[in-house]
Amino acid sequence: MSHVQDMPDLQLPPQFTRLRRLLRVLGGPITLQLLRSHGGRFLTVPKGMDSELVEEIGAENVAKLRTEFGGGERIMMPMPDKIEAKIRNAAIWVEMDAGISAADQASRYHLTTRQVINIRNLRRHPAEPEPDSPQSAMPF
Repeated sequence: MSHVQDMPDLQLPPQFTRLRRLLRVLGGPITLQLLRSHGGRFLTVPKGMDSELVEEIGAENVAKLRTEFGGGERIMMPMPDKIEAKIRNAAIWVEMDAGISAADQASRYHLTTRQVINIRNLRRHPAEPEPDSPQSAMPF
């Protein structure tokens, strides 16, 4: 169900290159799961399939990690609080393009359907300054 290669650029700081690779390989929901369970620590890509990580994200996803990073590679997982919403929103947009309903997404991401609809609308209508706001009068 994942359209991982379609993950949009999240405007992450340059130091998050490995996180971008995780997103590309695993998609938003699995990456969020890893951030929540391993945030602030190193995640070691297992060399074999006898790892707790296999139980956590499945053998197929561990195999993807091993292909992308190599067994034994250590990936520093940032704390999720600053980037969690960006990743979640991008995953919602990718799933929206794939035809997943707002109700299904609300259940998956533990949000209300209204919150999912608002997130979907952010993509269609990104926040713009109001016409009368001082920001809109700035020449740059």
